[in-house]
Amino acid sequence: MISPEVEGILSNCVETHEALQTLLRLKSEPHRTWCADDLATALNLEIDLARRTLQSLLAGGMLRTDTSAAGPGYRYAPRSHALEAVADELQQAWREHPLEIIRVMNANAIARTRTDAIRAFADAFILSKGCKDD
Repeated sequence: MISPEVEGILSNCVETHEALQTLLRLKSEPHRTWCADDLATALNLEIDLARRTLQSLLAGGMLRTDTSAAGPGYRYAPRSHALEAVADELQQAWREHPLEIIRVMNANAIARTRTDAIRAFADAFILSKGCKDD
């Protein structure tokens, strides 16, 4: 149902439900510049979450900053045609198979949580250099 490319963008760039909603909202108005305050209001998000989400999508290559705005502004502008095509496919999949998108995103979140827990557990056994037993 969902292509490997869409699964990849959900794993690497659009990791949260807030990021999905943000991407789809900005994609629906590609000529509009959004600030974090406007996005927070439109999507009923906390302002810090809106900022982090915009920064995450910017780092993932889905947005660009718009310096013509008074403060930091963001516009939908994938850095490549390939990313734009995957975003189009994601938008279509969201319309046709939203539960499958949610299932993939939840599975990705669980995998990230497990990886973080394993890493934290492993780090607990790393001994600092220079420590001596007395």
